[in-house]
Amino acid sequence: MMKEIMEEKQRTRAWCVLAVCVVAVLGFAFIVRASYPGYLHGDNTFQLAQIRDGIYFNWQPPFIAALWIGLMKIFPGPVGILVLDNLLIWGALAAIALGVRRKAGAWSLLVFTIPFMPGMLNLMGHANRDILLTAWALAAFVCAFWANAENVGGKKRIILQILVGVFAIIAFLVRANAIFALLPLLLYAYHRLGRRRNLLACLIIVGAMPAAQSGLDRLMNVFDEHPGDSIKTYHLLALSYFGGKNLLPGIWTEEESRHIVGGCYSPNQWEIAARWRMRECGMVHENMAQQRVWGSGALSKAWLDAAMENPTGMHAVMAATFRLAMWNPNSALILIPPPREVGVVHWEVSPPFRRTTRAAHAWMQSDFNLALGKPWVFAAVLAACMTLLLVPRVAETRLGLFALALTGSGAIYLLTYFPFNVSAEYRYFHWSGAAAWLGLFMTAVAWRARKDGERRALPDGARLGACMTIAAIAALVAAPFELPVERRTISVTPEGEGALTVGSLRTASRPLWMGNFEGEVSTPDWQWDERGAHSANSRQALRATFKTLHQDVRVGFQSGPDGGKARITDGETERLVDTRADTPGEIFVDLPPQGTWTRQERQGSWLAPARTALCFAALTALLYWLSGKEGRLSRLWRVSGKTLST
Repeated sequence: MMKEIMEEKQRTRAWCVLAVCVVAVLGFAFIVRASYPGYLHGDNTFQLAQIRDGIYFNWQPPFIAALWIGLMKIFPGPVGILVLDNLLIWGALAAIALGVRRKAGAWSLLVFTIPFMPGMLNLMGHANRDILLTAWALAAFVCAFWANAENVGGKKRIILQILVGVFAIIAFLVRANAIFALLPLLLYAYHRLGRRRNLLACLIIVGAMPAAQSGLDRLMNVFDEHPGDSIKTYHLLALSYFGGKNLLPGIWTEEESRHIVGGCYSPNQWEIAARWRMRECGMVHENMAQQRVWGSGALSKAWLDAAMENPTGMHAVMAATFRLAMWNPNSALILIPPPREVGVVHWEVSPPFRRTTRAAHAWMQSDFNLALGKPWVFAAVLAACMTLLLVPRVAETRLGLFALALTGSGAIYLLTYFPFNVSAEYRYFHWSGAAAWLGLFMTAVAWRARKDGERRALPDGARLGACMTIAAIAALVAAPFELPVERRTISVTPEGEGALTVGSLRTASRPLWMGNFEGEVSTPDWQWDERGAHSANSRQALRATFKTLHQDVRVGFQSGPDGGKARITDGETERLVDTRADTPGEIFVDLPPQGTWTRQERQGSWLAPARTALCFAALTALLYWLSGKEGRLSRLWRVSGKTLST
């Protein structure tokens, strides 16, 4: 009888393993086929050019270039990154499903829905570093999960713990700002070693991260482009706008300083001041590089001095970009094919698409995916899961502790983009989304099994850190914040003979990818094509009305022999522009803002950081008290129930 029971258990286990493997393989095959040969982000094209030329820069992680060189010996172009990412992700999900099958039963297969949860599929077919971070972080967490499994010990546990450290270092090499998000992983992975050994192991691995980066840079002879200075520059551009004075170090002409204040700060991204944006504010990077300010102590000093002088402004620039990133991120979908030949590969994903590609595109472009696949949703799920794990003390169980470490990692990573952010891009938060949806699954499993197995009290330091993380998410993500804007109406009226072609009309700091025209544009009798709006024989005005920061508005005209004159009206001011020229070209006219705004009017009220700090402190104290002694929440629940029944 016992033998038959054992055989039945073995058959059941074999069927479970088979089912998990089949679903994982099908999911892997679908993503690879739908995305083949893999989508390329603009950053990838620069990295491929570096691989082609054999010259490496650290603006993009050199580790990815080294990894890509090895993968291209097996797979062409981006295919290797596509395959590696999905092998790690689907393999990690399969390992999780097998690890929780006894507690969750057939429900364990739900873990395979995570790549199709809102926001996740958007990057699953891309070769950029954000999906690569998700892949390596998941691999590290799975190794930590199995290292702390009940039936794993001895050499197996040691091997798994070593793999956790290796994968964590790789995740750091992919994205250096992930170092903070890796701390919950490391503390969880080695917590069975005891408090002192746990901390020692974490310190060793954290110390190995920059050492590994330095060694790789030397091995590949990487040129240091000081990418961290983009954060300082971005903050200084914002503080220059807030204060109405150019705060960038170096020698600047009066016109350059005026343009920096009036047209080089956008809460959407810093990139308009990058060296490859010469039509916008690329002269910022170019000038600082020529004067050797970029990468120097002078830039750091100017940044620190400006922050000390205007701390509320520093909060404003961080809060403005962070809120855009949470609620309305840039580039949620990047499905635009780049040139067919990029670097050392020939790449193309073009119509007619495969059925799997059409299905993936339909889901990614659906209103449901775009509405719920946003970082604020990830933040809400992470905070809710951590609260459900912490307050009722589910985190004291084995599965609950893993879920807390996972969601804590995703939450910390999301929060790092409050101070260290230069663009409100969606792709930055892919790991937070993966941690949120997997954390939701693991929280449900932990709640189902909360009465099984032994419990270990969560250390006070870890409990306080978790409470602070939840409070920070609530205080920073949910807090309303907008920079003050003004309403402007610009009109362009043809004058005399000749035709006008208006190619752009927008705030000078508005990134080009957001479009050449801003706000509500009225063009009666004008004609449109890919070059812009043409007056043809119309004498009526082109009019644009929009809300913008107190900055320059830039109007772009196509010039040439057939050009005409234009009267530009901006409020009470008028300007006459002649677009006639011997050869075709472009003319740009910057319209400065009218009136004056004080520093406070430009950056918003000091009440915003005060409100955020108060909310953070109050929530931290409340959560720490509720998650304290066992039974507090249940006693409150019983008391409230008796009160209602009475």
